[in-house]
Amino acid sequence: MGERFKGLGFMYRHWFMIFLMAFLLIGCSTLGENSLKNSVALSLSSGYLHFVDIRRDQNSLYVSGKVNKPLGKDLSRAKILASFLDQEGNVITQVEEEVIPRRTRLHRGRDGRFFIKIPYDSAIKSCELGIEWH
Repeated sequence: MGERFKGLGFMYRHWFMIFLMAFLLIGCSTLGENSLKNSVALSLSSGYLHFVDIRRDQNSLYVSGKVNKPLGKDLSRAKILASFLDQEGNVITQVEEEVIPRRTRLHRGRDGRFFIKIPYDSAIKSCELGIEWH
């Protein structure tokens, strides 16, 4: 009986090595994405913006997050203002994006989200976000 299971040790080691290699490759690609992600600093000028994330790939820069609605305000009238700055603080580009209100029965109109996509420019070093109510 020992002879029959003798070859299983090799098989398990073989699958373990394949799993380990895949894990290392995925970890390395994730490390590369994180280094791209952290190359742009983020500053928020409003306490209503939460869970803001900034990412980039080779061609685009993505900014997304959530907005909490203050009393007496309507999210359908809110605009996210994003300024992308160079190292000296000069504005490279500005974007105004609408807030998408959450439409679930439980949270109707109490919070929303936003998503901004711009072409990546290597001169962009920081992003300033604010919210404006119309």
